Amino acid sequence: MDEHTLIAERERAHQAKHLLENTLYLEAKSIVLNNLTEAWQGTSVAQADDRERIYHMLVAARSVFDHIDGVMQTGKLAQIQLDNNR
Repeated sequence: MDEHTLIAERERAHQAKHLLENTLYLEAKSIVLNNLTEAWQGTSVAQADDRERIYHMLVAARSVFDHIDGVMQTGKLAQIQLDNNR
């Protein structure tokens, strides 16, 4: 990556870090994941379609949260590369 891209990734990591440390974000993440997990586990055998729908919602929610974590990790790696280039 060129230096401009590395700097941009580092800045995105700072934004992700602020978001990941935000108490409202952490609360929302916990509530969303817990509610979906409980709903999924609370389905009966006869509710296969509902269980499948809830499972897909849970996977999508995790994907969003994992993406934000990934942005922060990419920024950390970008910072290491910037430090090594200097």
